[in-house]
Amino acid sequence: MSKSRPRSSEVFFPKKSLGQHFLVDPRIRERIIAACDLTKDDVVLEIGPGKGALTRPLADRVKKVLAIEKDNFLAPQLKKESAGTNVAIEHADILKYPFEQLPAPMKVVGNLPYNIATPIIEKVLAFRHKFSVFYMTVQLEYGNRIVARPGNKEYGSLSCFVQYYAQAQKLFKIVGV
Repeated sequence: MSKSRPRSSEVFFPKKSLGQHFLVDPRIRERIIAACDLTKDDVVLEIGPGKGALTRPLADRVKKVLAIEKDNFLAPQLKKESAGTNVAIEHADILKYPFEQLPAPMKVVGNLPYNIATPIIEKVLAFRHKFSVFYMTVQLEYGNRIVARPGNKEYGSLSCFVQYYAQAQKLFKIVGV
């Protein structure tokens, strides 16, 4: 018996191999969007749009959204839903995507999969000249490591690396998810 792809009407389950987790609470979505300080002139790179929970509200507030999605099922769905809008969906692996071809300046927004958050951050920081700001949603413990100060038990190589290249700050904690 072979596994078939889920139809759009079927339930979609996150793929553990991709570290997928999806934003479902509209109040949290709105809080994230509000924290991003977006304008109608902004061009946004969205990393891992998943089912598009942030994509649509981002598109309503900015000039253009380029969303990079690796999932073989979700990317075509998003592309179909975004046809004729200011959203461009690229079916690609963010770690292999040619950032050198991106326009500047851009803002980056991403709900990062835990298993590849560090390489994503490294890549964004390597191309920091392209990006004015990077808003990311990560697991609380991981975020605490990014913003940890010297003397804090969470302070380490990740803290040093990110803080050398950027002014990292925690905007808010998502609870009850």
